[in-house]
Amino acid sequence: MDANPLSHDLTNHLAAIVRASNAAITSVTMDRRIQSWNAGATDIFGFSSEEALGSDLMMIVPADRMEEALEDYERVKRGEIFTVETLRRHRSGRLIEVAMSLAPIRDAAGQIVGTCAVTHDITARKAVVRQLQEEATVRHRAEEARRASERDFRTFFEMVDVGNVIADAQTYRFQRVNRRFCEITGYTAEELRELTSYSLTDPADVERDRSGWEETIERGATNFTIEKRYRRKDGSTIWVSVTSTLVRDAQGEPLHAIGVIRDVTDRRQAVEAAEKARLELEDRVLERTTALAAATTAASESALRFKTLIENSPLPIISLDLQARVQLWNAAAERLFGWSQAEVLGTELPNLPTGSRDHFATELRAVVASAERQNWQTIRQCRDGSLLKVEIWRAPMFNARHEVFASLAIVMDVTERKFLERALLEATERESRRIGQELHDHLCQHLLGAAFSTKAIATGLPADSETATELDALARLINSAVQQARDIARGLNPVEMEAAGLMAALQELTERPHAGFTCRLECEQPVLLPDAEAALHAYRIAQEAISNAVRHSRGTEIVVRLTEDAQNVYLQIADNGVGLKSPPAAPRGLGLEIMKYRTHAIAGRIWFDTTNGGGTSVVCALPKRR
Repeated sequence: MDANPLSHDLTNHLAAIVRASNAAITSVTMDRRIQSWNAGATDIFGFSSEEALGSDLMMIVPADRMEEALEDYERVKRGEIFTVETLRRHRSGRLIEVAMSLAPIRDAAGQIVGTCAVTHDITARKAVVRQLQEEATVRHRAEEARRASERDFRTFFEMVDVGNVIADAQTYRFQRVNRRFCEITGYTAEELRELTSYSLTDPADVERDRSGWEETIERGATNFTIEKRYRRKDGSTIWVSVTSTLVRDAQGEPLHAIGVIRDVTDRRQAVEAAEKARLELEDRVLERTTALAAATTAASESALRFKTLIENSPLPIISLDLQARVQLWNAAAERLFGWSQAEVLGTELPNLPTGSRDHFATELRAVVASAERQNWQTIRQCRDGSLLKVEIWRAPMFNARHEVFASLAIVMDVTERKFLERALLEATERESRRIGQELHDHLCQHLLGAAFSTKAIATGLPADSETATELDALARLINSAVQQARDIARGLNPVEMEAAGLMAALQELTERPHAGFTCRLECEQPVLLPDAEAALHAYRIAQEAISNAVRHSRGTEIVVRLTEDAQNVYLQIADNGVGLKSPPAAPRGLGLEIMKYRTHAIAGRIWFDTTNGGGTSVVCALPKRR
């Protein structure tokens, strides 16, 4: 009879569990020979117990997992108990994904004499996990694509130099506005979201605006363009051009009204002749966007907004990759430059001027990789060979890792505007020179004659008479008026045509009295500027900067510096006043705008900054050759 019946029953019970288990339960001796092999092991690995017992454990280990299996066996020999997920080989040769729990077998003395392994086939479970992971990856990629599309829309919506709005199609209340629209109206974005388009519209234009929009909708159209007046927050009135597009949902119900707004006040006041061309352009844009809206009704809301804004734009919109290849070329770009979208997509930008293509290509390569927004004026060539002066607003486009992968740019043809501005400025300079000449040749001579006559009369009177004293004082006043008239004449016609004329004119300018300011010219070496037109513009810039400093800086000193290098002449006007709160990247004052225009007119660069001492510095770089 067994001395320990409980131990015998437990052993029998465990043996029954091993036989009934669907897991592979095996034991291995210290020399890796299989000692036990249950039915679960046969089901999982395909070997019968007769085939397995006494065989080397490595018969079920794939060749590339041998080293791993030996390391696991060594861990058990050190007394470790652990679980691993790995691959094992079926009798047929196919690989099985398994989870194995390994533990040492000890004898009565506690010595490790073998290894016990409980193995589960997890192939199906792993397949399910992989399927779930793949589905999650697909969902993640779709979400990333949606976010990228939304980022692209936000980039375009905010970076353009026209006002963009999205309004409710029923109430016309603003739902979303961009930075430029806030600048145009003078309101903050939060204030605008409490208003409608009709709240901003001048009362005299409300009925025309409302009836025009309603008539457009009744005709089944989706686009409406109008020029009307806005009342800004400060009470001033401006003219704006508004192109509105109605976006419908899949059932045809009105969803949003998208508006593109441009401030056209200056154009209406200064270039009435451009009105007809603008209307013709907007008609063509209207035709294009109508066709586009019909073709894209099934697109997602974000993609539809982005595409509608692109095609709605009356200005060319172009996107380039980092190799300056065209990725986007809208209808306005086709009309302005002459190349169709099909011709340019995927090719290098075609509208760089042929005669200086290397120069402009170098400029372009530096721009497309930049992470900063940029605005500059340059030259572009049309398909027919004609050259245009254009102004470009460019912004980088970022991927999910915040890396620049493309550029989006808006282009405006400023050829006619530049011609008119230049003609106006030249006419002003001619009139200034004429007036200066008249003052010098006529008024000064008349005043001198009056002074001489007064002095002659005073000489004929007794020296101690009151009348003689008064006549002497009057002669001095007339002579002072002559000097002031000559100063004014020199200010109106300051720069002689020779190369050194700018230095002499600036010296004379700084020597004049300036309302409590000390003003001096610093020019260590003679600086010659042979271009008389450039010299005159430089003088006017210095004159305007000094005037601004006297009026606004609240300082005591103004320094004008004139230097040069191999390519440029540099003119700096610095004061010791209160300085700028922030550099005016886009100055709005008339004087600052004129300084900016004069610089661009002679292909120069101008920037505004706060000096180390806290005052304001205006720096102008003028090319020696244009």
